[in-house]
Amino acid sequence: MNQSSGPEKEKSLAALDELFLSVKAYRSSHSYLDLLKFICRLPKYSPYNCFLLHMQNPDVSYVATAGQWAKRFGRRIVSGAHPLVILAPMSPVLFVFDVVDTEGDPLPNGLVTPFATTGKLSETVWNKTIFNLFRDRIRLLLEPMHASRAGWIMKAQRGDTVTRNGETEPAWYRMQVNSVLDRGAHYATLTHELGHLYAGHLGTPNEEYWPDRSCLGLEEREFEAESICYLICQRAGIANPSDAYLAGYMQSGRDIPDISFDCVLKVAGLIESMGKQTLKSRLNKGKK
Repeated sequence: MNQSSGPEKEKSLAALDELFLSVKAYRSSHSYLDLLKFICRLPKYSPYNCFLLHMQNPDVSYVATAGQWAKRFGRRIVSGAHPLVILAPMSPVLFVFDVVDTEGDPLPNGLVTPFATTGKLSETVWNKTIFNLFRDRIRLLLEPMHASRAGWIMKAQRGDTVTRNGETEPAWYRMQVNSVLDRGAHYATLTHELGHLYAGHLGTPNEEYWPDRSCLGLEEREFEAESICYLICQRAGIANPSDAYLAGYMQSGRDIPDISFDCVLKVAGLIESMGKQTLKSRLNKGKK
């Protein structure tokens, strides 16, 4: 997960989780699922930024900077509009405006509903994600399993290796995914199991990569992994079993477990990035 270290970073992460846990509106399973659905409606923005937007205005439908509205859509910001603050890659913050705060040219069809479930996963996303598994020495096995099993992840066994571009290294983890499932189900299983890994549920080879959170209870671990899977798959436009899991929680009327929402957002963002770009190699080998 490549967390940066330092007391200021730790304080900011603790503050986000403290905020999430202390705001009563997010503690019910119904409100939590509504929050996840909101984050899924804006797949072009990181999960973190979607959460920030929800905190400021849960009714936004599509946001862009003033410059983007003018250049891409021929629209201008109306007088008295209130900017929304999100994090920017190369500067502290970025100011964006909801579509209702703009006027000008007609909106393109589908602009305010950019997310649609297609049921199909891009092969590019799948291939890039698989390519990036080497980075954390994850051996993936696509093999037939019982229909009731989707897959699992565990620490590597003796002799497990991973190979990429002619480079072979000892594996740190072994993941198996049921080959009889379709590609969308493969990806949903992969994201669920990677969610467990990067949320620290299996420990960590190096605290600089992701934290060791193996002390969490089963309910907390599963809820985090299901939330991560839900966010990634819904934002990618494919169906996933986590929808039913979270809906069942909502129907039960229970409050959500004491999870780290910071971790959920961070891991979802990481796994999404694995399907978009080649991630940098680890600075050291981690396990000896």
